[in-house]
Amino acid sequence: MNPESNTDSHPQTEPLSTLAPEPNQEPGTQPPHQPDEATFDPTPQPRTAEQTPPPASDAHDPKSRLAMMTLAFFAGPTGLARIYIGDKSGIGRLWAYIISSILMIVPLINFISAFALLALGIWGVVDFFALKGRQTDAFEKPLHTTTRDDRYIKYLQILFIVALAFAAMALLATFAAMLYFAPSGVYEMDLRDFSNSDPLDSSRYLGI
Repeated sequence: MNPESNTDSHPQTEPLSTLAPEPNQEPGTQPPHQPDEATFDPTPQPRTAEQTPPPASDAHDPKSRLAMMTLAFFAGPTGLARIYIGDKSGIGRLWAYIISSILMIVPLINFISAFALLALGIWGVVDFFALKGRQTDAFEKPLHTTTRDDRYIKYLQILFIVALAFAAMALLATFAAMLYFAPSGVYEMDLRDFSNSDPLDSSRYLGI
């Protein structure tokens, strides 16, 4: 038997799914291509905006040079200017100033507090001129300043020098008054005692 005749007598049949027309489809037409539902979605998906994290704020913001010099002018002995720029040495000065001010009302040790306040005042004067030429804070970040701020800082320097001159003159006048009136007061007291004493009392002259 011829094998070709066997293959012709049994023609290959196509699957029913390809031969049977779909509903609402005219006979003899090919069915439309159906997209793969697993990989294609006709409905557009809304895109969510990416939320960017807010910029982290710098823990050490630029400090104002004018504010530093203003604190050094009005509160030099307290060390607030150093604290403002992040220098921890100002904290010790502030505590020393507070404790010395409180101890001024305590008898017998108030003179020690007076010397401590005087030393802090001198330290504040030296610190004012030391901070005058400073351009960075304790973290080596440049201090914020403008042309107007620099002009105001020059005014503060002039006022500070004038205030120092008046303070020096006041101290000299006080010291001169103490030297002038103290011996005269002792001399007058000695004369008063001599006038009220018995002239025949020889023990006063002999030191008995």
